[in-house]
Amino acid sequence: MLEFLLFILAGIGFGTFTGLVPGIHVNLICILLLGISSTFMGLNPYYLVALIISMSVTHTILDFIPSILLGCPEDSTALSVLPGHKMLLKGKGLEAIYLTILGGIGVILFFVLMIPILIKIIPIFYEAVKNYIHYILIAIVLCLILTEKGYRKLLGLFVFLISGLLGLIAFNIPGISSTLLFFPLFTGLFGISTLLISINSETKLPKQDNEIQEVKTSLVINGIVKAFFSGLLVGTLPGVGAAQATVLSQQITRKTDMKEFLVSIGGINTATAIFSLVALYTIG
Repeated sequence: MLEFLLFILAGIGFGTFTGLVPGIHVNLICILLLGISSTFMGLNPYYLVALIISMSVTHTILDFIPSILLGCPEDSTALSVLPGHKMLLKGKGLEAIYLTILGGIGVILFFVLMIPILIKIIPIFYEAVKNYIHYILIAIVLCLILTEKGYRKLLGLFVFLISGLLGLIAFNIPGISSTLLFFPLFTGLFGISTLLISINSETKLPKQDNEIQEVKTSLVINGIVKAFFSGLLVGTLPGVGAAQATVLSQQITRKTDMKEFLVSIGGINTATAIFSLVALYTIG
């Protein structure tokens, strides 16, 4: 029991590091652990599972801090830059972070209550849709592109196609393992690019208000429920991330409240990690 606790604490430490340092992802730590896996020979594998799960969940809760305060998001938190920065410029940056953390913790509590049902439902759901996943993914892509306005539809299509081309080139480079490509790809796409843009910005941040306004319970519940079921979609479909799930949920519910948006995306980010692990366990 003590060993489990130590590995959980180690995972929280690693997750705190990856969450707070821009451009560092959980996958990087997992790759490092894989590289020294021979050191863990004879170790109970459940210890490593506890470490990875605690690290992943901690990362999803804390990585909104650099996303909002530093403007250097991960792929799953890129959508929070706009509403998060709006609140930051109003002196409400801490409240924006609080809302995303609230969503993440709320999803965890909701998940604990629902896990006995989910273990039975997810395999049934996957079996029902697995033969149609390619059609579902095409529909999601079209939906995301069509949500753009005017010429941005063509721009969205261009970004989609060039992203696919980048993936084809990157994962077909001879002599380089695909697992080694995530760090430079994520850092370049979602870290350095945002920093380069922010270098030319002359925005001056106002003094931040330390007081956090009371949030409506209905707003929090709506955001958490939306995040929970969006995470269920993400966890069972390949190629769909937290950002895409957030856009789809916003389109379905037509909610534009900034605070609910942050609660929702904070919850979706955590739900994505949790449901991916549950799907791995239940589906294989």
